[in-house]
Amino acid sequence: MGFTAPIPPITIPAVMITLADGTQFKAHVPLNASMRLDAVRGLTRDSDLDAGVILHEYGHGISNRLTGGPAVVTCLNNAEQMGEGWSDWFGITLTTRPPDTPTTPRGVGTYVAFQPADGDGIRPTPYTTDMTVNPATYASVADTANISQPHGIGYVWNSMLWEVYWNLVDRYGYNANLYGHWTTGGNNLGLQLVMDGMKFQVCRPGFVDGRNAILAADVALTGGANACEIWRGFTKRGLGFSANQGSSNNRSDGVEAFDLPAICTAATFGGFDPPVENAPSLNIANAGSVVPLKFTLDGGDPPSIDSQPVNCATLVPTGRGAGAARFTRRDGTDSERNRVPHQLEDEQRLGRIVPAGDAARPRSQQSGRVLPLRVSTYTPRRARRRLVSVPGRLSYR
Repeated sequence: MGFTAPIPPITIPAVMITLADGTQFKAHVPLNASMRLDAVRGLTRDSDLDAGVILHEYGHGISNRLTGGPAVVTCLNNAEQMGEGWSDWFGITLTTRPPDTPTTPRGVGTYVAFQPADGDGIRPTPYTTDMTVNPATYASVADTANISQPHGIGYVWNSMLWEVYWNLVDRYGYNANLYGHWTTGGNNLGLQLVMDGMKFQVCRPGFVDGRNAILAADVALTGGANACEIWRGFTKRGLGFSANQGSSNNRSDGVEAFDLPAICTAATFGGFDPPVENAPSLNIANAGSVVPLKFTLDGGDPPSIDSQPVNCATLVPTGRGAGAARFTRRDGTDSERNRVPHQLEDEQRLGRIVPAGDAARPRSQQSGRVLPLRVSTYTPRRARRRLVSVPGRLSYR
């Protein structure tokens, strides 16, 4: 425009008015007008600048388009429908960042509400797996005093989806590339399963319908390999195996339950495979070496591998090791026999405790430790571990 540095500030005001006011202005040009700030309404922010809001609204197009099949777009008008929840789901999953954790508060509409990113936003609470912050369960749907329809009902639904999301990320990791294949990260898999679930569910679905559709989507996509991750997420929020939806046209007749199906609670240990021999054999390995560990397990949740130092003469535990090594099965379903390799490293995962006097000696002269190998599964509420078998021992020398 011909300006030379420094460019003078632009002071042209920008104001939006209604069509009726604009028509009046045009009819009386030229005119003088005075403007004032509405003290009641106050300032507002443009929601177009809030990525979560834009994603939310696009999400409505997705859920309305997919639910009930390609010929219908009016399937989400019943009392217990979860459309607002799916839209919140897209808003928060597509704006996650690598440092996020399950308990990172994720609010919806925090920008437009003049709140920090971890504020409550326009929902009863931010989304988080921390039940002390977000206590929503299936029973909350019937709470007409505190849970609105449809936005509050959607908030309850997405609170459940958020649990499933983090269970999948815990198992498969996080991929910052949202365009990655569903096999490249738990977050990518979660997006795929929720999207596919919409295609499987009936018109005018309720919560149980939506849960079952995601389970069906997992069967179609992976053969059901993630059934227990999905079940644990819903069960934590009251949509367990015995939950009763009632009518999807009635938000007040659902019954919550916190039980898991048998495939996620029962497990049968099939023993170790070579090179590890089963009891009563004593397996020998040098300190610092890596032991490939293979075994078969029928059913149950993803197992963990644990170890404890014991007295070499009595095999009585002398104290807990450095900690359990979390283990995740990645092939087959929970009802099949799986052979999965896992590596345990001395001083890292087996928790070997070297006596002070031994530390300076060559490893060949250091005292031995006998460690019973345990395979355990998580209880339904994951509060503690339940022992399944003690089938072998490793002697580190």
